[in-house]
Amino acid sequence: MRPLKFRARINEKGRAEHLAEWQHFTLDDLLDGHARELDERIDRKTIGQFTGLHDKNGKEVYADDNIGSPDRAFVARVFQVEGGKDHGQWCCQHKDGDIQTLYDALYGDGFEVIGDIFEGEKK
Repeated sequence: MRPLKFRARINEKGRAEHLAEWQHFTLDDLLDGHARELDERIDRKTIGQFTGLHDKNGKEVYADDNIGSPDRAFVARVFQVEGGKDHGQWCCQHKDGDIQTLYDALYGDGFEVIGDIFEGEKK
């Protein structure tokens, strides 16, 4: 079983306006007593779970990432379904509202990570 990995933006004093760095951690880090240290260091609103998938460039894909087709004609936000028959499945929602599985977007359509909802899209 893969370890549960997360990331969150570092939110140190004086850096709240420009959240630039990520802190990566695992569920084990939290259970091993590092929760208080992490809680003081990160912006909780930016916590995202690793999906277990990588884009075509080998980059890890996390919840709240923006992914896009190579020509950027299609851009979508990564999320995990809550409730219903698809509970727990990783999907992406396109700007027009359409939803597709993350696996199909990454491996069928060749989408890649282009940013996240906290920093926008990278050109």
